[in-house]
Amino acid sequence: RTLGFVQANYPVGLPLYIERARSVLQGAYQNGERDPQLLSSLALFRLDIGEAGDAQKIIKRNHSITSTRPLLRLDLARLEFTDALAHPGGSAGHISEEQAKDVWGLLEQDSDVIPPLESAYVLAGRVLLHLGRDPTESERTFLNNGAALFPRNWQLLIQCIRSEERRVG
Repeated sequence: RTLGFVQANYPVGLPLYIERARSVLQGAYQNGERDPQLLSSLALFRLDIGEAGDAQKIIKRNHSITSTRPLLRLDLARLEFTDALAHPGGSAGHISEEQAKDVWGLLEQDSDVIPPLESAYVLAGRVLLHLGRDPTESERTFLNNGAALFPRNWQLLIQCIRSEERRVG
């Protein structure tokens, strides 16, 4: 993202960049602008500067913006998963089915994105790991598809192996 580029290449200018970008994005928003691209940019900017809670509110209030930027939907899934881990709703410290469903639903939408998002499959594996039950057949298939798409990703391969071990007992 742009903020990372500025930080890596022009670290001295980063505070000024953040100030100006905030001014432009927030100013347009406060003036009533609700263009999906603006809202997407504002949410991504908030994520980049560490204001995840504010970004999450923007995305949830304007959920349709995730269709214009699949990475935003993935970021929302990550935020939901982080919240679920911080406040697990299941037994024995596991996340609940409802929490998993919230994250999983976002990830399944990303399965149609071209090019596919490797990190969406990795996150799906992490969700299954913290669910506290054996994956369903469709969940295993989703994970296996990710491993087939990204065969060099050792995390996905290990998650698939764990999923199969749990299935066969």
